[in-house]
Amino acid sequence: MIVSAPHGRSYAVRRRWLPWRQRIPVDTILFVTVLAAVELVLRVALAPVAVLLRLLRVLPWELEVRDLGARHEAAVVSRERVRGWAASQQRVRELVREVQHQSVAPAPSGFAVVLTRDPVSMGDDAHDNSRVLVLDDRTAHPTVATLVTAISTGGRWMSVQGPPTTWVLREGDVRRGRGRPLAVLVLHRDRPAPDVHPVVDTSFRVARDGRFHLEHLGIQDVGRTIEMVRRDPNGRRPLHEDRQG
Repeated sequence: MIVSAPHGRSYAVRRRWLPWRQRIPVDTILFVTVLAAVELVLRVALAPVAVLLRLLRVLPWELEVRDLGARHEAAVVSRERVRGWAASQQRVRELVREVQHQSVAPAPSGFAVVLTRDPVSMGDDAHDNSRVLVLDDRTAHPTVATLVTAISTGGRWMSVQGPPTTWVLREGDVRRGRGRPLAVLVLHRDRPAPDVHPVVDTSFRVARDGRFHLEHLGIQDVGRTIEMVRRDPNGRRPLHEDRQG
C-alpha cells in the first residue's frame, strides 16, 4: 500500500511474503552466475513452504515501511516481524496511520561531501572554512549539478562586502592540492545565492564522499576566468590573474 505523509514524501507499507535478500550478486563470471542461479532455484523451491509456515503461524510475517523517495540502499525506515495473518494486517493499518500522521521520519537521505574554502577575511565566519553538504540522492550517483544546487540553496555561508567576488569550485582540498575546476561562482553582497557558471558537463559524476574546495580569486572577470579554465581544464595552472606568469 502506498501512502503519502504530510511532509510530501510517499511510503510503501507492505507485508513481505518472502523476506529474503539475494546475497550472491549476478556477475559475468560463469561461476558466480551459476551460484546465483542455484540460490534463485532454492528460493523458488522453498517459497511455498515458507508461505505455508507463515500462514500456520510457525514463522512471522516481515513488515516494512519503505521511503519511495530515497535511494534503494537507504529506503527502509522500519522493519519488524509479526506472527499471524490478522495481527500483521492490523499492524499494517497502524503503520499506514503513523505515516499519514508523520510519525515516521524520512529515511536518511543524501550524499555527504565536504566543502572547504580559502580563509579570506571578509567580516564573515572566516574561522569556519569547511562545511558538510548533503547532495540530492534521487540520482544513483551525485553529479556536478547536485553539487552546485546544494551550494546555491544551502544558504550563503560567505558574506560579501563591497563588489562581487569570484570563486572557483575545484575537486579536492588544500591539503590534497589543486584539483580540476568544476564551476566558477560569483558572490554578491545583496543576493543570498551565488551565480554559478559550470565549466564542465553538469552530468559529470563526483565522489559520493568527496572533498571540494572554493578558491578565492578576488574581483576577477568571470568571462576571463572561464576562458582560463577552458585553456587548462585539468587545473594545473593557478587561475588568479595576479599569479599568472
